Amino acid sequence: MIVFLKKHGAEILFAVIIFVCLIFLFNIVVLLRQYSVGVDNQAKDNAELYTFKQRLLVDYCVDDTLGTADVAAGFFADCESDEDIFAAIDRVNAYLSGNKYFKQLRYIADGEEYFRYNIAVERNIISDCDAGLTQPIRLDNQTCFAFIASVPTGRVSKIGLIFNKSIVTDSFSDLYKTIEDKFVYPEFAVLCTLDGRILQSVDEGEKFPIGATFSDTYGTILGDSDYRKTQALFLKEGSEIVTYGSNKYVVTALKSNGLVISAFYNVNKIYGEGYELIGSIWATMIAFFLMMITVAVSFILNRRKIAKRIYEIGAINPILNCPTLLKFERDTQEILERNKATQFAIIVAKINNFNFIMEKFGEYASSDLLKYARNMYKHALVIDETYAYIADGEYALLMHYKDKQALIDRLNSVYLSIGNYSGFDDYKIKITYSIYEVEQNVAQSVPRMIDKAMVVKDSSKENKSLVTYNFYSDVLRSDFLKKAEIEGKMESSLKNREFWVFYQPKYNIVKKRMDGCELLIRWFDSSIGDYRCPDEFMPLFEVNGFVVKIDRFVFYRACEDISQAIEKGQKVYPVSVNVSRVTATQGDFVDYYAKIKKKFAVPDKFITLEFTESFAYENNEYLAYTVKRLRQNGFNCSLDDFGTGYSSYNTLKALEIDEIKLDKFFLTDGISRQRDYMLLKSVIQLVKDMGMKVTQEGVETQADYYKLKKLGCEVIQGYYYARPMKYTEYCKFLENDDFDPETGRGIVEKA
Repeated sequence: MIVFLKKHGAEILFAVIIFVCLIFLFNIVVLLRQYSVGVDNQAKDNAELYTFKQRLLVDYCVDDTLGTADVAAGFFADCESDEDIFAAIDRVNAYLSGNKYFKQLRYIADGEEYFRYNIAVERNIISDCDAGLTQPIRLDNQTCFAFIASVPTGRVSKIGLIFNKSIVTDSFSDLYKTIEDKFVYPEFAVLCTLDGRILQSVDEGEKFPIGATFSDTYGTILGDSDYRKTQALFLKEGSEIVTYGSNKYVVTALKSNGLVISAFYNVNKIYGEGYELIGSIWATMIAFFLMMITVAVSFILNRRKIAKRIYEIGAINPILNCPTLLKFERDTQEILERNKATQFAIIVAKINNFNFIMEKFGEYASSDLLKYARNMYKHALVIDETYAYIADGEYALLMHYKDKQALIDRLNSVYLSIGNYSGFDDYKIKITYSIYEVEQNVAQSVPRMIDKAMVVKDSSKENKSLVTYNFYSDVLRSDFLKKAEIEGKMESSLKNREFWVFYQPKYNIVKKRMDGCELLIRWFDSSIGDYRCPDEFMPLFEVNGFVVKIDRFVFYRACEDISQAIEKGQKVYPVSVNVSRVTATQGDFVDYYAKIKKKFAVPDKFITLEFTESFAYENNEYLAYTVKRLRQNGFNCSLDDFGTGYSSYNTLKALEIDEIKLDKFFLTDGISRQRDYMLLKSVIQLVKDMGMKVTQEGVETQADYYKLKKLGCEVIQGYYYARPMKYTEYCKFLENDDFDPETGRGIVEKA
């Protein structure tokens, strides 16, 4: 978790900040939205109020004219004869003679009576309408209104005064000049008939020409959605919010006396500063959002740029100028995805003993070898194949795979080129090819495929071949069968006494006599009629836990043999037994070993328990506590395989150990015999100075003996003194031990 946070902490922090900002922005937007809806509703209320005031002024004009019609109707009261009617008409004409809007009703025109002068239209208007204002009519190519009034008594029942439309439309236009100061003027307003015909408009751009239909004109300036709103508005009255250009408007519609008044109000003007504030806040939020987007995009691009740079740095080996394992994994994944039907193999090509080559010929010479090998591998590849340098003289290859022989032939031709490298005089380059045939129907990562190739890298037995091929499928099949065979018979073999305890004596150089022995496990497999190599079964036993039974079996035999030898009065020497990490971590480990030791009355300090240095390194605190308890119960403790690559000095410092057993590694030749000598000398002296016994394992020659004697080593173990042997042979060895280390006389020959 900590590693993940360190790696992605910046991205997580940035994401959290963006998330918090988005939540804040969302809440502001919600509040603004709610406030904006409230502003829109208030703007609609104000617009309807202003339109209502406009309607009142128009209604006043209409009502006043209707009052005039009522007065005129009074002139016809009690008229019974034509003469009375004609006289009333003359009085009406005289009464309205000063009204510029009145269309005079003539009794005689050009010497003829009015009944004969195109009077049918006027008569029909009067007869068809009730008292009040009629819809616009056309007379003498003019648009007119008829104001109908009832006559209370007499021959005439009602009269109609016909006025030019201007009596209404002029009042509609003039109302903007006479309305109160606080009135908000609309952007444009229209006076229409119920069928939408425009009688008068007030606007600057003449968007609403007189005579046009209201719906057609609105359809040219509004979108479809807003246009449908205004259409519905004419039927139900009220107000709606629409968009015209880049601004929001309130459009209103109110009916009165057969007319419709519609007006457009700019919301910004009708609401005032509050609406401007909303606009400013919206603009600020949009700017803030755009800034967030800019910052986020910039951050992402920058991170991608950094990631790309890191990838480029990690993708190319700067010394060899070739792909690294990271790039190999990505390229291989892409190739496999593109070629799902093609069989491939992943190969780990290892230059054997590369570290020795570096020490012997130097860093520059070994680098030249790597570059030479790089060129050979690079030129050997075809389309959809790739390669990379791993480390320590190892290359990874992805190659097409037809069959084993075809791949071996290709790799062998590459090796012939690398093997002819002339930079090392007579030194022959050896290469091991570890091959994993990619399984097409198995979902697995490329690193896992490489691991499988790595598994078989060291699986081949030591041979003198210049080039070795290890196929994962072969090794896996062989290992699986061997594992199944061993696990199938291990329990029965222990029960049938096929596991034997062998004794290997140790020699004390200082005291010039035998120092004790180490007990080793051997397995005589009756099914094959021979002993199995411990390397075949012990690693498996450690994995499946059977090693606990083996360790306890050996320890039990050690205590039993010591007890019997003491009872018989035979020579008895201290013994050492190995303890695996699996056994040492059992909950009853110390209690069990102490109980068996007590059962057979084995003297204290007579049994040494050996722990590997690797276990000590990995479980330092636990082993320190365990060693302390073991020593309290009369056991000596030894550190086996010392110097095999772990923090040896730290182990010496932390553990109360009685003996250090040096690994055979100290006797093998390195790059310099002088350095080998100095290293072994310093280790022996250090162990002795710390008060511990020092034992060297793997002593096989007289030269080894003399060197160890000179360096002050106390005890040796190995074939130079004695090989491992059965208990009966060990007892005979004790009776006839005439070993002379100076001459080698009495050496027990190797089996």
